Amino acid sequence: MPQSGAELVDDLLQRGVQWYRLELLEEQGNQVSKIMDLYGKLLKRQVTGQQVWSELQATNRVGVTRGTLESKRNPLAIL
Repeated sequence: MPQSGAELVDDLLQRGVQWYRLELLEEQGNQVSKIMDLYGKLLKRQVTGQQVWSELQATNRVGVTRGTLESKRNPLAIL
């Protein structure tokens, strides 16, 4: 399942992290270009992590999740 840590990038940049990795496994060429452009803008602080999150969610109907980065929540809560 796709995951994104885009919302954490600003904090990582502020802390001096300089290297990032994108893993693209099943995306088509046009999707790859769009994703790389979006993350490039994020690293230049031209868009926010939330904007990246929203954009990826809109273009990926399979569902982008925060994966292990997602905050803890009540497993009985209605999604």
